[in-house]
Amino acid sequence: MANRSILDAKSGTQYHRKTLLSVSAMIIIGGLVLVYNSGKMFPMSSSAHPNNLASQFIYEVPLINRSDNITKMQQFDVSRALLNRLEIPPKNFVHLTKETLEDFAFVTGASENHFLESKGLVACIQQHFPDKKLVYYDLGLSVSNRQEIQNWCQVEMVTFPYSAYPEHVRDLHTYAFKPLIIQSLFKKYSGAIWMDSSIRFTADFRNVFAKVVERGGIYLPIDSGVPTFITTDTQIYQYLLPNNMTREKTFRQRGAGVMLVYRTEEAYWGILHWWFLCALQEHCIAPPGHEVHCGKWRKCYRNGWATCWAGCHRYDQTAINILYSNYFSAVGQINLLVTDPNITLKIKRTSRNPAAVQIC
Repeated sequence: MANRSILDAKSGTQYHRKTLLSVSAMIIIGGLVLVYNSGKMFPMSSSAHPNNLASQFIYEVPLINRSDNITKMQQFDVSRALLNRLEIPPKNFVHLTKETLEDFAFVTGASENHFLESKGLVACIQQHFPDKKLVYYDLGLSVSNRQEIQNWCQVEMVTFPYSAYPEHVRDLHTYAFKPLIIQSLFKKYSGAIWMDSSIRFTADFRNVFAKVVERGGIYLPIDSGVPTFITTDTQIYQYLLPNNMTREKTFRQRGAGVMLVYRTEEAYWGILHWWFLCALQEHCIAPPGHEVHCGKWRKCYRNGWATCWAGCHRYDQTAINILYSNYFSAVGQINLLVTDPNITLKIKRTSRNPAAVQIC
């Protein structure tokens, strides 16, 4: 299959949410023509782009109304030396152009118990995006797993450097590795598309790139089915607090199994910077006594409303959902929290009948 442009657009047109110019841009994706008017784009929220070094360690809750009370969050206890070594924040940012949108890599990670399951994802990417690289992080694979991956087409295997991070990152049940993997790809690519090993998709997945542009560099296309409040240990609120609790009890949480993120200034300072810091702070990503299993979530979700906490936590997913909904609601774009039902994504958690991966 010949190389195919993900997004074709007028040369030189930039999609940047800070611009106030009334300029229309035509975007062609998979034959679908979309017209964006940059006059509708919005500035960064109040928590974005901290104006001094100290404020880069304390999340400022973006307010929906200026009259709302400001609640000061607890400071992230992360050393400046560690952040410098990890390049947090990044050295530079990108604007969303045709070129930067195409400058991305797929990324996933797995330990040995999810290896066979991951082969289906690899085969899916090879089929629909044969010219794009998949960066596959070894989170605890066997020697035979690693030997097999080395022969897969368009797959780059990377050993996750646990020793470079705080001790809690070694516990895969905290999912701290996921934000940190995405952050590490920003050193090489303009964007990254994270996919859990269980994800499968069809050709219409290409439509997501229009959604990324619309949201300024970040899009979470999966609907988890329940509000964030149900699966949130409130201890995380010391670091990341929702700016509207009613919304947290009604709007359904976005799944973190598929995430498209780009190194734009808006997405970074509005959402990603704080997500990365949360991953490095054990009591933020995995509050004491954390539990992933939600035994009573059905009892807590009635008539589209979260009535109680289900006693569980969703780690990276909980954190990014608080940030994601805070950001878009604060800038008056709450409609962008809704996913697109026309994008086909499936979750297949099984090791039976693993897919045939292309060998090179």
